[in-house]
Amino acid sequence: MTIIVVVFALVYLGMALGTAPYVKIDRTGIALLGAIVLVSGGWITEKAAWDSINTETMALLLGLMILSSQMQLSGAYQVLTKQITHFNIGPAGLLGAVVGLAGMLAAFLTNDVIALAVAPVLIHVCIERRLNPLPFLLALCCAVNAGSALTLIGSPQSMLIGQALDLDFIRFIGATIVPTLVAFGTIWGIIVWLYRGQWDAPAGTDQTNGNGVELNRFGAIKGMVVLAIVLVMFVFTKMPRELVALSAGGLLLVNRHYTTRNLLKEVDWQLLMLFIGLFVVNAAFQSTGLPHQAVDEMSKMGIDLRKPMWLFAATAVISDLFSNVPAVMLLLPYAEGEEAGVAMALGSTLASNLIIFGSLANIIVIDSAARRGIKISFWQHARVGAPITIISLAFAGLWLWLT
Repeated sequence: MTIIVVVFALVYLGMALGTAPYVKIDRTGIALLGAIVLVSGGWITEKAAWDSINTETMALLLGLMILSSQMQLSGAYQVLTKQITHFNIGPAGLLGAVVGLAGMLAAFLTNDVIALAVAPVLIHVCIERRLNPLPFLLALCCAVNAGSALTLIGSPQSMLIGQALDLDFIRFIGATIVPTLVAFGTIWGIIVWLYRGQWDAPAGTDQTNGNGVELNRFGAIKGMVVLAIVLVMFVFTKMPRELVALSAGGLLLVNRHYTTRNLLKEVDWQLLMLFIGLFVVNAAFQSTGLPHQAVDEMSKMGIDLRKPMWLFAATAVISDLFSNVPAVMLLLPYAEGEEAGVAMALGSTLASNLIIFGSLANIIVIDSAARRGIKISFWQHARVGAPITIISLAFAGLWLWLT
């Protein structure tokens, strides 16, 4: 038990820090190393380790990642983003268009993918219009996180919650749409207020060529048609979502324009490996019985994680400490029913805007900006992210309590 607890603690410390001292190992490597230690040392059996992996969630993620690869390679994301340059609107209106477009795309094609695809194009749009890219990139970070709360396929942790609790796709949207829209409005309002009078591009800003992806009309249409079919299947049939997503991915692998290698190159294998490692580490920790004892003791003090409101608060706090996917995996065993699932999804996604390391989407946008000479500091992000997070979480908590 001692070894399991130590490994679990070190893995979650690594999730919080993002790396380990003196070695170049990231969160995925830390999670996998923890799982390897536990299996190799016999502290969890090979069968128990394999059984701990939620294959339904992994299949759903893989299928949707292949679908997103099709959209990415065809240039569909880039064209959608560039369309907003044709709107005859001012900076505040353009900011609203970015929040709405990025947020809604993230709701159906996952937040990390949209952050990766839209960031370079958005920088290009800002430079063309001689606008300061900073508020628009911060809006992108926050919008994809908030938008991912809308559906069961908006983020990896929402997929995990939906699969584990067998949540209904449409009922989930009905429960999350109001907090999501309020979060969109909050993002727009906070950034417009903080960046009033700072819309013009800084002097000396160089031109950029975007990301160089041209539109393949047939490929883009094919991707959107397959996405529409997937959503219809999710809504109107009882067919397991993971089989729908895998079937869609398999269909897109039969492709005249893109090789299998290129489609699979866009898949986030790092994230899939992170899931596997965390599944094993959490299963070993659950087997000690310590988590259940801790929950029982907390319940005696009035903090009952089996109640949605407490679960919402705990998920939000732990998501900012250890990132949202590890937080959800840790707390999911105590979630029961639709209300708990909605609470966890809202808490984990809306809390992601507080600090840069709250979600991978934030890091993706900031790294993309840095490669183009645009620096977004921790404090610049927190100055925007903190009020947005506090307001959106407060409203979501009130919404959950009232409904």
